[in-house]
Amino acid sequence: MPGHNKPPGKKLFTPKRIEKTGDNQDFNEDVIYVSTGPSHCGFITSSGDVYTFGKNDYLQLGHTSNFTLGPMKVPSIPPMKQIECGELHTVALSESERSTHGAMQALKIHYARSLNGAHAIL
Repeated sequence: MPGHNKPPGKKLFTPKRIEKTGDNQDFNEDVIYVSTGPSHCGFITSSGDVYTFGKNDYLQLGHTSNFTLGPMKVPSIPPMKQIECGELHTVALSESERSTHGAMQALKIHYARSLNGAHAIL
């Protein structure tokens, strides 16, 4: 995975920089928004694409991989502006839409709008 050399059977606790390179066709954009949960991370690129990585026990990454060490694009969602990663869930927001993944049934999520755009209040 990009940015990581994880030996089998070892846990990865130290964050490592993921380089943006011209030869990496999956990730070659500026990051405009980042959020981290206890066991996963997510970010939004300048084009609104959503990438997540980490543990995926509750499908909070938005894709079916059990665990990813590097950024993986969340498929089939419109461009987003903000992302928030909780313990068991991820919420991505645009001006008019939201994309939720993970253990959402146990949560009560309220959405509010401000002059700066949409925000999730968890």
